[in-house]
Amino acid sequence: MDTIERILALQEQDGITNKELEKVAKLANGSITNWKNRRYFPSVSAIVNLAQYFHVTTDYLLCLSDTTNHQDVWNSITHEDQLLLDGYHAATPQGRFRIIQVCMNERDNALISKEEPVNAG
Repeated sequence: MDTIERILALQEQDGITNKELEKVAKLANGSITNWKNRRYFPSVSAIVNLAQYFHVTTDYLLCLSDTTNHQDVWNSITHEDQLLLDGYHAATPQGRFRIIQVCMNERDNALISKEEPVNAG
């Protein structure tokens, strides 16, 4: 499923016409039809407006997540995740950069260790 298919599924679920959806999402007339025919794709502002209208996350509409609401995302955060976020938000810009560097290095190390063959020795 892609972004357009998700939008159309939500539209069908709500039983809203193309014209009604274009109006509430502040879209040009014919936008939905153009998306259906793959002539155009939704703009960033359209994605934001539609996410607000349908009460879903933009990540859901962009197919970056299967979680439709923000509360579900926050409920999935562990205590350790929250500590990291708190530390990141409290840090200076330089500190935030260092936190990102450490996280990226750790991620790279984890990926490398997964690729290394197991020693049968």
